[in-house]
Amino acid sequence: MEGSSASIVELTTGEVVVAGSSFPYSMATQINGEIVKLDSNGVTLWRRVYGGNRNDYFYDLIVHNHDYSGKSGYVLCGRTESNLPPGRADAWLVRLNCMGLLTVPQAAFIAAPLPAQPHVIALVNQSQYVYLDSIDGGHYIVNWGDGSPPYICGQGYAACTGSLPTHTYQSGGLYPVTLQAIVCNDTSTLTRAVCLGVEPNPQAQYTYNDFGGAVQFTNLSQNAYFAQGGYCVWDFGDGSPTTTQINPTHTFTENGNYPVTLTVVVCQDTSVYMQFVQVQTVGVSPPFFEGGQGGEQVVVYPNPAQNLLHFTLQNPLTPTMRGWQIALYTPAGQRVLHHVESPVGTPATASVEIGHLPVGIYFYTVQSGGVALARGKVAVVR
Repeated sequence: MEGSSASIVELTTGEVVVAGSSFPYSMATQINGEIVKLDSNGVTLWRRVYGGNRNDYFYDLIVHNHDYSGKSGYVLCGRTESNLPPGRADAWLVRLNCMGLLTVPQAAFIAAPLPAQPHVIALVNQSQYVYLDSIDGGHYIVNWGDGSPPYICGQGYAACTGSLPTHTYQSGGLYPVTLQAIVCNDTSTLTRAVCLGVEPNPQAQYTYNDFGGAVQFTNLSQNAYFAQGGYCVWDFGDGSPTTTQINPTHTFTENGNYPVTLTVVVCQDTSVYMQFVQVQTVGVSPPFFEGGQGGEQVVVYPNPAQNLLHFTLQNPLTPTMRGWQIALYTPAGQRVLHHVESPVGTPATASVEIGHLPVGIYFYTVQSGGVALARGKVAVVR
């Protein structure tokens, strides 16, 4: 390998991290971004190369959070030409962990009682990207949920003896078992319920409200024990990824009836509830609005909104345009808010208080001097 260094940073440990560019002898025309960590004697601890099918460069390196320990990882900036037409390049910003890798730990495990010993549970550790055998590798912390000392293994602690640590409980009950997978300053935490002599009998159920295609789901499940490690999985029936949020909001892109399934899992007990969610407001426009737009771009956020709604004019025709008139209407055409604003600057921003409005869909209009700047719809949620 050959190459050049563009940035060198000394860590508080005396180790050195170098970023730059490199290329193999056999392919001198393809350059890759490279980061190397050396010990205080200049011995290479690890080397990472990043790049694609064309030239890629690292120009500068900072230690994340500026603590210069390296435990928070590194941020590199440069230029990438890969997957672009010849002569084209994009700015390149890469965030790496303390080992110079793109991955972060992902805690995962299964815990269940042993058949012959009902008060003893075995934990099968299924975590990824913890790298126990690396010089910068991680460790695990298991909290058994009964007040006993945690189980800790990995870098800086006792060696992990396998994926099946066991724990004995003094009495039956429902216990939240928590696993932390830690690599430097990156932590992934997962909590799951373990039932000893307890039948939780979860009952999945939910309701929903459609706010213009953004559907807010309310989880009404019984015996779910979410605080003790019970969990749920939502499948929205439109091909999108599932989620484990308790009360998610999901945006559908087309009208239709979607089979939305909620699965609740507590220990080994599972309950499934499905109903068809009717989405009928995607693409609905306010029938009462007339007039064209003035050529400006107005960004309205957040949507759905709870307490404040912001209107930002990105490219006003006149930078000091004054006198916005912002109005909100119900789908029936009733005006429920009228706000006059005189924003200053570019981009200009106005904020409107909507915390007093009932939840639902509203149509907004933004005008200035009789010219329509924007129109659309926004969902108010709680």
